[in-house]
This record gives sequence, structure tokens and C-alpha cells, in this order.
Amino acid sequence: MNTFFKLIDSHLENISRGHLLLKLPDGTAKHYGDGSAPVTIKVNNPAFFQKVVLGGNIGMGEAWTDGDWDSENLTGVLQLFINNISALKKSGLTSALAKRAVNVAVHARNKNTKEGSRRNIHEHYDLGNDFYSLFLDHETMMYSSALFETKDESLPAAQKRKIHRLIELADIKARHHVLEIGCGWGGFAIEVAKATGCKVTGITISEEQFKYAKKRVAEEGLEGQVEILMCDYRDVQGEYDRIVSIEMLEAVGHPYYGTYLSACDRLLKPGGLVVLQVITIPDQRYDAYRKNPDWIQKHIFPGGMLPSLTELSKAMLKHTPFTVEHLDNIGIHYAETLRRWRKAFEAKREQLLEMGYDETFQRKWIYYLCYCEAGFQTRFTNNLHLVLARPGESVG
Repeated sequence: MNTFFKLIDSHLENISRGHLLLKLPDGTAKHYGDGSAPVTIKVNNPAFFQKVVLGGNIGMGEAWTDGDWDSENLTGVLQLFINNISALKKSGLTSALAKRAVNVAVHARNKNTKEGSRRNIHEHYDLGNDFYSLFLDHETMMYSSALFETKDESLPAAQKRKIHRLIELADIKARHHVLEIGCGWGGFAIEVAKATGCKVTGITISEEQFKYAKKRVAEEGLEGQVEILMCDYRDVQGEYDRIVSIEMLEAVGHPYYGTYLSACDRLLKPGGLVVLQVITIPDQRYDAYRKNPDWIQKHIFPGGMLPSLTELSKAMLKHTPFTVEHLDNIGIHYAETLRRWRKAFEAKREQLLEMGYDETFQRKWIYYLCYCEAGFQTRFTNNLHLVLARPGESVG
């Protein structure tokens, strides 16, 4: 075996939680960890070892995309590594020799200025509405965590439960004008307008989402009630009774948290509420994460940056009068949401090929969905509902 394998082997000996079975290209196998049921990595190409040693987290994902390794339980493998991250960090596996200079340069290029935000959003969300419709539920087209009553509940029902939970948290009434920052394909805007009779303005900077949402609003006969604008949050004008933003803060970026929250403060009427659904990273990991872009930031969400609750609180304190009125963590529901999306994606692999999405692209997306599922399953990432208000104002 080569030097890179020997390095990997010595690090994997530190696994203590769970059981990894590593099947090697020569037909032999090695076991690491405890005596529980194993998760398996089948190495197809010895280049796997070099990519992981030189690239760390990013190299492992790139090796998967390239077909250098496989697993029948990819989510389980990724969960095992998360569960052993402290031991692996001490051994040096997760940080040694990573291509920091290259990756930090890539991340710096993807800064979320107005122009940069449009470019970054285009790269992910403008893959095509037909693409996203293959695995998102057709009723809501929500690309964010659902809220399940039971694991057997349908995805559309769970997405609508999430929407109605946000309506409840925002205390939206028929008299209100609601601004949705990052309206996606229009699922929330349409449902809240129908459910409450309120007026909604939704903004997006994705051309594909803009066209799709406008069409859906027209089909629902809501053109006098719901307006969809192609607009950056920094350019929105007017005042609104409520502001709702569902998993858009992740695209804002560390330097712009204050800008984003200041915009919410500027746009919110006295007595108004802001309700955010946001993916967060634990405070203890934030600084290292911010300085070392991961596989998702490089390959899936250019310019993406998960905030931590403390970083948001700091920005809120510095730039706005807002305080947190309410907080829920629905992260475990995201694991199930992602599992549903992955199953739907995998069921459409032939159709994806016919649409021009080749095997490499599909492997990348399966890795992305499993990577995120593992993160939420292990509480390595969270999904928060936050209600923000200004002290000293009666809710209107």
C-alpha cells in the first residue's frame, strides 16, 4: 500500500464511535472502531487516499464525485466521521495538508457583493426549474426544511405545516403587508396569501425562480395580492408589517450580516416582526469554519456561509435594535427532509441523464444531500426559527 494509505490508516485507528469497514482495491479489508454494525467505504481507486490526505474534507467529497469510492450508506459514513471528529482532529486527518490557500482564494472570489450575490445565486439556483422539480414536492416547491408531525407524513403536508408555523410565529393577519426576502419558487408567498388574505411582496435574484414564481402567482389568480420582484435585499424600498426570510441568510455571508439585519430594520414598520428560518453552525466551530471553506462552499453554494447564533446576535446588537423574541430548533426535521429529497433524486437518475446531468454531476448532488443529512442528524448543523422584534413597540 502507498504512503497516503498508511497515513489514512493511522488516523482511522482513532475511530472509537461506530464501526468503519474499509474495503481496499486489492480485495482486502480493514476494520476500525467498535463492534457495532459497520458502515462501509469501498475504495475503487487508490487515488482516494491521496485526495483525502491532500484535500481533507474537500478531497473526500471530490474523490466521491470522481468515483474513487462508494458506499451503500453514504449518510452513515459521513455521520461516523462527524461523530469522531474530535479524535480525527487530534490525529490531524481533518486539517493536515488541506489545500487552504487555493480554497480560501476560491471563497474570497465568491464574496456576496450585489454582483457577487447574483453570480453565486445563478450558479446554484439557475440550474433549471425542471431540475429542481424532479426532487422537490410539486405542491410547494419549497427548498428548505419541512416540519414533520410523523415520519410517515407526506413531504407536501410537512412543508405546509412549516409554512403555517411561520405564519403563526409572525402573527400574520389579513391587514398586513408581508415582505419575503428570498422567495424561491413562490411556495410561501402563495400559501400565506391564500391562508390569511394578506398582501405579499416576494424578492429573489434568481432569474429562474423569478419566472417560475410569477407564473405560479398568475395561475393561482393572486396577481393583485402577491407581487414577485427581481431585487436584491439591499435595494428594497417601502415599509412592511412583517418580514419573513426562509433559509436566505446562508447566502448573505459574514461581512454582510449587519447589512442584512439593518435592511430588515429599515424596512419594518413600527410594531412589526421579523421571522427567520436559518441554518446555523455551532458557535464553537464558527471561526474555523469561516476561515476554511468546506466542500459545499466550493462545489455547491459559492459564497455560502452558515452563521452561528452568536454571530447573528453580535450583528443584531451592533446594527439594529432587534432582540430575539422566540427561538425553535427544527434541525432534526431537516434530516428527514433531505432524506426525502435524496430518495426522489435517486429515483430520477435516468431522467436526469436524459436532461444532460451526467454521472459526475449526479454523484456530486447525492454527496451534497447526504452530507447535509448527516450534519442535521448529528446536530452538527441546526435549523432555527427566530422571531425578532424591537423592544418598546407594541406588536401591530
